[in-house]
Formats: sequence, structure tokens, C-alpha cells
Amino acid sequence: MKRILIWLAAAAALTGCRIEEAEYFDPTQEGLYMFREANRSLGETAAVATRVLLFDLYYSASEEEREVVHNRYFYSSRIVISDDGCHIIDGTSDLIIYTGGQPLSTEGAVWRYAYSSQSYLESEMPTISCRKNETGPDTYDFRFPDSDGQWSVTPFYCNQPQPDGPTRYWCELRIKGTGRSSEQGCFLDFGTVAYEILEPLKYNSEKRSQFQGGKLKLTATIDHEETEATAKYIDDDHVVISYGSHAKTHWY
Repeated sequence: MKRILIWLAAAAALTGCRIEEAEYFDPTQEGLYMFREANRSLGETAAVATRVLLFDLYYSASEEEREVVHNRYFYSSRIVISDDGCHIIDGTSDLIIYTGGQPLSTEGAVWRYAYSSQSYLESEMPTISCRKNETGPDTYDFRFPDSDGQWSVTPFYCNQPQPDGPTRYWCELRIKGTGRSSEQGCFLDFGTVAYEILEPLKYNSEKRSQFQGGKLKLTATIDHEETEATAKYIDDDHVVISYGSHAKTHWY
């Protein structure tokens, strides 16, 4: 037996054989990359949608009420209302909202909006309209021509008294719909990721890049093949990615 072991050791030395550590492999990694790209786009879109909905509170209010709304939601912003559009200005950022002179609650009203830095044609601008609900919160329909997206959004305006300070105000959204990410991805060379919201997303305006609940179906083309994944938000920081026959919880 001793001779056999010596022979095996010598053979390994002669052939240059060596044992290497196995590389780390995560079978859900591509699904995670798809999710990160979709989540980035969803977070950016939800943040702007929230600003537009909050601006409707300001635009619809009386002069006295506008100061209250401004202090609650736009304290660090400058708001300018003119015939050429309404501006929410934060430093060098300028969100322009075209209201047509009507609050969103007006029947038939359709708003358009875009940042001044974006080179949208009028037909490419996102739009928003309101569906009145007599027995519950109103629903808002968003259309995103540049990403073939459409959302149905229900907002909830929340407040919470602080034990050692003023009341804190924020906006929560329940989001349903479909769309695709803009082409700014840096994870894999798959262009855009299409998403379908299987379970409504819960978005908090104070957490711009996070969702507190919901489930997505994701579709992308990787290596010339269409592939799918699902992503379920389970808290502010974690998501369950299902890709093929594998599932794993990730921090994002």
C-alpha cells in the first residue's frame, strides 16, 4: 500500500497535477442581474410618479393650502407655475409638468411630464390620468411610450407624529402594470428587461430605490435566447430570485 501511495504522488508530480479550489457558482446570478436592471428602472419611474401625484395635491389646493402642502412634500424645492408648464426645481433638476390648466381630478384631464434634461418628443412623454372611485382611493393611469409601459397606481398619503419633533409626511404607492427598463444596464449585455407585476408593488416615497413588497416576472434575451426569472420582494433589502429550477434570497 505504501508503494502505491508513493507511486501516485510521483505520478502527480510528473504530470503537473494539482487540486484547485472550485469556483463559486450561483445558478440564480443571471436572474439577479435581470432583477437589478428592472428594479433600477422601476425605482426611478416610481420616484418621478410620486412627485407628479404629490404635485397634484399642491396644484389643486387653495393659496393658503399650497403653503402647507409645499412644506410637507416640497420643502427643499422651488415650484413655478406658468402657462408654459409647471416646474419643480431642485438644484439643477427641473421636472416640468404640463397640466393643460386642469387638476388631475377634472374629468378628461391628462397631464404630461418630463425632466428638462430629457429630449422627449411630446408623443414620447409619460402621461397620467385619474379614474375617480366613489367608494375608495382614486386610481391613476400612467403611460410610458418610451418603454411600452403602463401602470395602474393607487396612492396613500401617510403621516406619523414624531415623539420629539414635527409630524412626518410621505406617500405610498400600490403599483400594477408592465413595462421594460431603459437601456442603461451594466450587468449583462441583454439590452433591456421586460417586467410584468404579478403582485402589486408597494413603494414608499422615502425609500427611492426600494420596494417593500410585490412580485415581478422578468424577461430578457441572453446569448440570443429568451429567458425568464421571477423576483419577490420580501423586505426593504432582500428579494427572492427564481431562475430555472433554482431559487435564492439575495440582498440588493
